[in-house]
Amino acid sequence: EDIFVDHEAYLDVVELFIRGVIDGYADATFRPENAITREEFTKLNLGAVCIDCTAFIESMQNEIESEYSTHAFPDNNIDPTLYYCVAHSRNQELISGYKWGEYEGYYLPRNTMSRAEATKVLLETADVYVKEISDFTLPWYTNYIVEAQNMALYPEGRFMELDTYPDS
Repeated sequence: EDIFVDHEAYLDVVELFIRGVIDGYADATFRPENAITREEFTKLNLGAVCIDCTAFIESMQNEIESEYSTHAFPDNNIDPTLYYCVAHSRNQELISGYKWGEYEGYYLPRNTMSRAEATKVLLETADVYVKEISDFTLPWYTNYIVEAQNMALYPEGRFMELDTYPDS
């Protein structure tokens, strides 16, 4: 009811729905303009590569848990239905905790996933090489966004400050 044919995400939402990656909300909406949490994004990301992380068989859950327990996030508020999505993504080094500050090492699963963070996860999942940033005055995500733009993953105007920035 809330996504129309002329919406820029229409075809993507329909494809993810048909593939069972997303369900929408109980009121028959998708709310495409709403923010997504970091833990919700792990499900979408894995679903995009045909992994239904909410339906792992018990032996797979045990294997994931065994590996995850050696480097688990200290967060204790991961949604139980998305736990294996987060754990599997961590095990595959697709996601990581915050690198500094008060929440260093935490994943903060209920925080909003930024476009920059999502871009990093998508490129990591696709095993795309992104060179290390060399100009430390730039945001950490600069090279990820530049690479995504080089691959035409985002239209111009999504990262205004980087649209004209040369590769760093």
